[in-house]
Amino acid sequence: MLEFSGVPPHWRQFMAAVLPPAKIAIFEALWESKKPLSPSDLRRRFEKTWSLGLISYHCIQLEKEGVLELVETVTVKGALKNLYVVAFDRPSSQAPRSEGV
Repeated sequence: MLEFSGVPPHWRQFMAAVLPPAKIAIFEALWESKKPLSPSDLRRRFEKTWSLGLISYHCIQLEKEGVLELVETVTVKGALKNLYVVAFDRPSSQAPRSEGV
């Protein structure tokens, strides 16, 4: 289980009540890996608990919410493979620049 300073000790139970378990698992896996992972990489890590489609859907939603960042798209055997990282878990030199600041 992840530990975050300043977060109430029962955050995991709260998050489990308001978020789908797959979203929590995706975040935790990417946080712990410290490297970009694709939905298919995540599916292997989860031992096929969830479908590739469900994991892809949640990665896209987490990206839209600003939690994940799509860092690369590569072609593998004619298919696109999207690689994601936790958006706010980067060295400050790689942080996105604010517009007009």
